[in-house]
Formats: sequence, structure tokens, C-alpha cells
Amino acid sequence: PSDRTTMLDRALDALAEVLEARFEKVRLEKERAAVLSEMSMVNTIEYRVECAILQALHAENSLSQRFPIGLKPLIESWELDDVKKFHGSHYNPGNALVYLVGDLPLDQMKEQLTRVMGSIPMKNAGDAGGKPPMAGLLSAMGFPAKPEAGTATEVVVSEAPDTPTLKLQSRHFPPILHGWAGGELNGKATIPLNLAVSSQKSSAQQADFEACKEAALECEKTLDSLAGRGGVIRVFSHEMLSSCSFHLFAKRPIVPITTLGEYKDALAIRIALAALQVRLNVLSRSEPLFAYVEFNMLDSAREACAVCSLDMMCDPSRWSMALQTALRELRALSTFGVTEDEMGRYVQALLADSEQLAAQGDTVANNDQLSYMMESIACGHTFMSAEQAHSMTLTALDALTLEDVNVAARQLGAHVSDWGGTSGESPRPSAFIACVPKDVGLAEDKLLSFMDGFAQIPVEEPDLSQLKVPPSLLPAEIMPVGFDHVLSKEEVAACFDDAIESSTPGLGPVPGPGGTRLRRLKSGVRFNYRSSQDEPQRAFLRLSVPGGRAAEADPNGPNSEWGPGLGSIALGARTMQEGGALGGLSRTQVELFCVDQLIMVEIITDEEFVHFNFAFPTNKVAGEASVSGIEAVFQIVRQLIAAPHPEDPAGFVWEQDAMERAFVGLSQQQEQEISSLEGAACEAVIRQMVRGDPRFTALKGPALEKVSLNQASDALTPLLSPQRVEISISGDFSEDAVEEFAARYLGSLDKSPGRTDDKMLASKDAFGDLKSLPVEQRATVVSGADPEAIVESVELPAELLACPFVGPQGLQPGGEFLQHLNVKVPDSDARAIAHVAGTAPNRWGKMNDGTDLRDLLGLNVDMTPEDLEAARAHSMKESGAPSLAQLSEAARRAQPLWPAATLALVQEVLNRRLFSVVRERKQLTYDANFQLTAFDRLNGGWWLVTVTASPAKAPAALQACVDTLLDVKADPVSGYANSPLTNDNLRAAQRVLNNKHAAELNTNKYWTELMTGTQLPCVPAKAPGSGADCLRDWISTINAVTLADLSLALRALEIGPETMYTCIASSGSTNAADAPSADLHGHTMPSLMRR
Repeated sequence: PSDRTTMLDRALDALAEVLEARFEKVRLEKERAAVLSEMSMVNTIEYRVECAILQALHAENSLSQRFPIGLKPLIESWELDDVKKFHGSHYNPGNALVYLVGDLPLDQMKEQLTRVMGSIPMKNAGDAGGKPPMAGLLSAMGFPAKPEAGTATEVVVSEAPDTPTLKLQSRHFPPILHGWAGGELNGKATIPLNLAVSSQKSSAQQADFEACKEAALECEKTLDSLAGRGGVIRVFSHEMLSSCSFHLFAKRPIVPITTLGEYKDALAIRIALAALQVRLNVLSRSEPLFAYVEFNMLDSAREACAVCSLDMMCDPSRWSMALQTALRELRALSTFGVTEDEMGRYVQALLADSEQLAAQGDTVANNDQLSYMMESIACGHTFMSAEQAHSMTLTALDALTLEDVNVAARQLGAHVSDWGGTSGESPRPSAFIACVPKDVGLAEDKLLSFMDGFAQIPVEEPDLSQLKVPPSLLPAEIMPVGFDHVLSKEEVAACFDDAIESSTPGLGPVPGPGGTRLRRLKSGVRFNYRSSQDEPQRAFLRLSVPGGRAAEADPNGPNSEWGPGLGSIALGARTMQEGGALGGLSRTQVELFCVDQLIMVEIITDEEFVHFNFAFPTNKVAGEASVSGIEAVFQIVRQLIAAPHPEDPAGFVWEQDAMERAFVGLSQQQEQEISSLEGAACEAVIRQMVRGDPRFTALKGPALEKVSLNQASDALTPLLSPQRVEISISGDFSEDAVEEFAARYLGSLDKSPGRTDDKMLASKDAFGDLKSLPVEQRATVVSGADPEAIVESVELPAELLACPFVGPQGLQPGGEFLQHLNVKVPDSDARAIAHVAGTAPNRWGKMNDGTDLRDLLGLNVDMTPEDLEAARAHSMKESGAPSLAQLSEAARRAQPLWPAATLALVQEVLNRRLFSVVRERKQLTYDANFQLTAFDRLNGGWWLVTVTASPAKAPAALQACVDTLLDVKADPVSGYANSPLTNDNLRAAQRVLNNKHAAELNTNKYWTELMTGTQLPCVPAKAPGSGADCLRDWISTINAVTLADLSLALRALEIGPETMYTCIASSGSTNAADAPSADLHGHTMPSLMRR
């Protein structure tokens, strides 16, 4: 139902069922099997690192051992009565809080809540087998006495802890204590009753202070037995780790923000944090030391504390230098504070961020608003709307001084700057954890010795002279003549290619579906945009170029003579991400410019494309003297496309140190992925399907080592020529403004692609001798060539557009490539994952050899002349053309969107079927899923089923997935399936895809994804006038798909005993007697995560 009132009733009914759950033996066994399977699924090395971190951080309390999933032996032994008793003790109205956020009147929500949940009876914990309430402590915690009969809606609590805990500060906190680091409570485990949330202050003052003191002393004794002068120091080592990570923590009480002074102090902390983070990112990257470094302080109601954390990841061979560099910056900030320039910069950033949130107002997603409200209430903060918060921010920042910020900076880093001071006076860290590869040989005593040595190094005031930020990256004086000013409307119009736009359907200034406009600049740049206020004062821009990893050279493949070296595009893109120097400005200046402008940049390389993604504000956020956020992004984009030459110094500068950081980061990422159970299994399957083609498998270190800076530059530079790029942008801007920026910064580019020196497009380092290729597959680029004669796009040859994914037919047992694989991954814990895989068409229905899906299925032979004309008229959006619903079945299936919509529904339907059969019915796994690749440019693709299970159940889970797929697909002879898809399956899948599409249409990022490819020649099915109009016809195409369509699409997937690959990857021992004992915490993602 679409009625909001009815939907709220259903949501409340679902919540009420949690409190009134019925317990059945069959359901208990299903959930037991699911939870045990979940243990294996989530027990990745990343999860185990998080567990090691949290076990050290909370060593003095039960959070270090009691993760939500519990102990495996207990889960295996619990009976129905045990579960009922637990539910009766904890799941009752007295322990429940309901939060509602939505577009309904408050009185209406209250009425529905009372009607649905108000009659749920209160449970007596004693009757359910739990401990009876302790009246005195309940009162001390701020809860009223147990109500009389008939007043079940009053708030009570069913069970209280035996000793006072941090629940005295907030009923939302877990019943634990912490040892604090820093401040007035340094070295203590005192319950900060003075910080109790307002609803509990009066009763908290009546608490038994002697009992609180005794509980704190016991916690302090526990902590002292575990910690030394360096806090709790732990080293977690494992053979599956390829990099080192270090985590230094200080725990402080959560301070409720209820006054303007407390809010001002919180803003001072944010400014100090921002200053340190920028220093870590900018000043400490002169050498490739960090793969990741972050300093933060967050309130965590789920942990009942605020956690100040330094987290960093680095190369194992340079861990000491990296750690020293990070700690040096933290200590310097704590000692010398921030500068006036830094404070001014980050005050401006806070104001801009606050203003944007206020501008978004009611457009903030309900789930985001709900999370913010829950966290605020739990921590005791005053909950404010975005408009109220902005008003308070203006007032608080007006009163904030540099001294306020430096006091906050001092407190943040005291546990590092005062290391080694007098015991009991200087704050010691709460915990210090290193997670390292086994062969590093790091131990707790060595880590402590390192910190002692670091404490002896004198503190030096950092040189911040390079932190001067320009107000613009492209001042008017360095722009080409005629583009050194804001262009008039006539000048803007002259920059667009009227000849191409008037002759190409869908191009031009007239808005298309959803308000999109597809334009072509005379410089060759393809420019798509959409103006929208879905995200006020925000925008998203994507620069896309054909040339992903499939364009790299396979030494044994068809492009071995002319493609860029293996890994050069991937490493080149990562180098651009790590670099950032533009023209005459250093990387530091450019990075700080982006920080001031709140611009987020991400460069992504996949098999088909390189994407440059920019998320940014559209207004002026760095002061009136600076350019706006949207103009700043266009300045960056121009310099990415414009290669530097003597006449125009603006452009991206390739730097060796950025290349070194990129190499370290990319090689570690690839190694980490394939060393995990999940990565090793997927890598093994894909390698069989591509017959070892290295362009589609993980990059190895030796291959990356062969790529030089020149090779990486030569691989990316020609791709970023104006004729090849497509730029799509959606956001809160005016059409006139965005066209002016496009004309001034992109229309002024030289249409001649690439460089005219030794790094020009036709250099052998880049693509070899392109002159040997047919003219339609190359660009005839020579020095001094007429730009108008240059081919617009260098496309891959046909043999390279075909995905090398092939079926297992013809493979022999014992050969290099196999149909059935068993992979063993070195790991101490017993886990397993299984895959089923096969070949498939790409998103637009193209098979590996370029054959159209409809030709393969014989659908086009049924097209009458009338069908062809109707299909053409609909695709071209001609006046009076039939709608999609008016087309015949043959004409509807001829629409370019039909394969994409049908395959998307196949994926959703098979996902649901696998979950229903393999988890719900056969209880073999926690999750099983089906995924289809969605290539736009490459022909063909593959599908992949993933199922996790215990090693003992993995073969059965794999076979269940195989059987499910075979049962769904119709027999090619009889035409019948053992378990065919139903209309209910189809309708449910249609609802999911429609709802997802409708929700994502509210985001700028999704609109740029929809527009991407509409002007690229390498995605002809998405071109204007092709009919593949995701903006106009996606919902109607989805809704028009029939069960017969799904059956046809299934025929195009290689699902059969002779055409599928299977793989089981396992680790540890499959023998229960040989397996290591269960971890104390169990294996599930903890709900206590701060990040």
C-alpha cells in the first residue's frame, strides 16, 4: 500500500512483534543455523582486526568479550525455554524506546503508536526467570517505581545491574565502567554523575555514592592489572595481513551539549581536529608513509564513552617512521596549537557546512534524521533542527577565540604530548594496538620502547608557511585571451557546437527527461547537466573517459603490441589521486584549496572506464574573495584535461613521490584482497573464465614495478583529451551559470588532443604504432595536424571489446584451467565460501562475440514492418509515436532498454530464490546472492553466485545453489522448469527496483550515473535517440517485463552442468577436533563500532 498511515501501522506492527514474539522450535532451528553460518561469513581478517582493537580498547569491562552474537557453544546448546526467558527479561515495553521520524502530523503518529503498541502487556522479569527489579537502584537511575496494574504504558525497567554503572549517566548506555584518560577524571573509573542527562540528574544525585565509588575502584584495579604506563598495549599479528595498522586511544566521558558554552567547546574540538587532519594529509605525505591516517574524537553511546583515536595504516618496512611522523604532528598541535590562518579557514568551513545543512532542511533523509536524533538523546545532547543548529553555530563561532581552540587541542593530544610524565598526573593512553603481518616481529615491549624513545625527541614547532591557500586555481591573467572574464550569453553560445547539436537527436539546449541537457562544446568536450534542488547547495560532477583496465596490454593477448603496459592505467589513476599539483601550484596548495572549498575527489578505475568523481558545494564557502565551489571544480577539471606545454603552463603535474605512494597503496590493496578467503575464491573463478587474462585479475607487485612514471602519464594523458572525455553534472545551480563555467573553462581548451612533445598520443610508450591499425580504430595524430581532421574517439578494436569470459566447455581435468576448483587459503580459523559462475550478456544484451541477445534468441525474426516502424518512432520520441505499453511484444523487446531491465529483474528474482531455498528452506547458509556484471562498453560478461557456509556444509550449500539455478531455468527441449518463476516473484522484484530507482532519483550522484555514457560513441545503446532512455522509460520498461521475458533472459545465461564453473574455498581445518577453540567474542560484526 502507498497510504502513509497504513504503512506506519505496518511498520509499528512489525516492531510490536519484536515485543510479542512467538517462539517455535522450527523457527529457532532456522535462526540457529543462520547465526552459526553468519559466524563464518563475517569472520574476515578485517573483522578480526576490529575485534582485536575493541578487545584492547575495552579491556577493563565486558565490551571486550560480549559481542552481540555470543559464544558458539552456547548458541549450539540453547533450547526454546532459554530463549523465552531471555526475551522475557529484556524485550518488554519497559526497556523499549520508539523513535518516529516522518511526514505525518505529530498527533497522528502518537495516536497510531498508542493504538498499535499501547496495549502490549508489561512483563515481570521475575516471572520470566530473570532477576527482580532493585527498587533503590531503579530510583537512583531515574526510573519511576513499578506501576500498578492497568498502567502498562508507564516506563519501567525489567532488570537492573547489581552494581552502579554508566547507566547512571544515561539509561541508553551499556551497564559498564571505563578507565578514563585525561581531564579531571584521569586514571579514574568514576561514574560522572555531574554529566548525567537532564532526565536523570535529580535521581542520580540520590544514588549511593559509596556504591559508585566502590564499583569504580574495582574497575581501576582491573585496569591496573592489564595496563602499564602506556595503557593497554596489544599486538595482533596474522599471516593474512599485508600492511601494518596502529591505533592509539584515549577514552573520556561523554559531555552532554546542553548550553551555548558546551556547544562552543565542541566546535573548538572540531576545529582542532580539522587542523590536525589536514596537517597529517598534507605535511606528512612528502614521502609515501601512509596508506591511511586519521585522528578523530567521537561520542559513542553504544560504548558509553567518547573515544579520541589516532588510526593509521602503513607499509610494514616503514612502520616506525610513519608512526613517528603521525605522533609528531599530534604532539606539535597539542603543544603549539593552531595558527590564526588555520582557525579562520576551519571556522569558514564549519559555517559553510552548517549553512548547507540548514539549506537542506526537510530534504534530509528520514533515516539520517533518525540516527542523529537517537544519538543526541542517548548522549544527552540538546536535539536541534538544522536551522536551529546553524543559528547556534553562528553565535558560538562569533564568541570563539584562538585560545579556546588551543585549549581543546591541548586536551586532545595530552596522552601523547605528556607521555612518560609523572605517574597518575600525566594522562596515559587507554589503549595502544598494533595489527601487523606475522613476519614483522613486533611485540608489546618493542612498541613501548618505541614510545619511550619518541617521548625523548624535542618538540619542534612546524613550518606552516606552505599552508597559504590561493583564492583561485586559475586567475584571469593566465586564462587564454577571450576567456579571461565572465562570458556574455552570446560568447557562451559561440562555444557550443551548433552543427553537431542540431544534427544529433537529443543534443542541444532544450531540456530532456528529468530536466537533463546534453551539450557539445566546440573543443570536443561532451557536457551533460541537470539543475536540481534535491540537494540544496550541493552538486556532483563525473568526468568519464573510456579506457579502463581492459585497455591495458595483455602480454599474451591481441593488444600486446599497442596497448599501454599492464597496470599503467590503474596505477596512473591512483597516482593522480595521490598527487594533485596543478600548473604553478604545489600539491599542498591544491589540496588545501579543495579542503577550503569542501571538495571531495575520488578517481576510480574499472574494466571499462576511468571516472573522476567530485562532490562539492555550489556556493562560496571559503569567503567572498574566493571562487564558488562549482567554479573551483571546473578549474580543476580544465587542468586535468589540458596537458601542460610551454604556451599554457596550467595542467596536471605528474610527481614521482605521488607515484610511489600510489604503488604502495595499490599493491597493498590488491595483495590484501586476494589473500582473503573471499578475494582468493573470486580471483580463482575469474581466472578460469578469462583463461588467465591479467587485465581482469588482481594486479601483482612485479607487474606494477615495471610501470614507470612516464608510462603511467602516457597511458592517462591521451585518454584525457577533450574529444574523449564526457562530463556530467547534477546539482543546485542555474543553467546559465553552469553553461558559462563550461564555456569559459572547457570551451577554451585546444581541440588538439594530448601533447605535442615526446608524450603525444601516438608515442610508442602510450599505444605503440597506431598507424598499423585500420583508420576506424585509430586517431591520426601527428604534430601540426589539423584538429578538425582528428578522429573524435580512439576506440578499442573489436577483438578487445569482447570480454574474454568463456565457458568451461573443452577443459580437461588436470589442465591449467579447470571447471571445478578447490582453493585452500592459509588461515587459522575454519571458514568456507563457494561460487557458481557462468558467462552472460552485457547490460545492453551484447554477447561475448558481439551477437545481440535478441538475435541469439531468434526474437528479431518475428518483427513485422509495422513493428519496426513503431519501435523506431518510439525510440526517436517522434510526435504521435506509440507509448511503450502500445507497442507489440516484439517491438517492446526491440527497445534498447529491454535487456537491461530484464537482466536486472533476473538478478533480483534469483537473489530472492537463492535466499528462500538455500537459507530459509535448507538452512545451509546465512546468505546467498546472485550478481550479474553490467558492462556498458565491453561485450559479454558473467554472473556469479556467492554462498558462505561452514567448511563441513560448503559442498551441500554449493550443490543447493546449483540445483536452485537448474530448477529455475526451463529445459531447452520440453520448455518446462522444475521450479519456475512466478508472477509473485516478478512483481516483488519490480517493486524493489522501482522503489530503489525512485529513491536514488533524489541524489545528484545517481543522476550523473544515468547521464554518463549518453554521448560516448563506445556506448551506442545509451546515445540520445537510441531508445535506451533510463530517465524516461526505466520504470515503464521494468513494469512491462513479463515472465516470458525472464525465461528468455535466463536462456542467455550459461546455466547448466556443462557450462557453469564451481569453486569451494576454505581455510583452517574441516575437522572439528583440529579446529581452534572458539573466540571469546564469537564472530559477528560488533554493534559497538565507532567508524
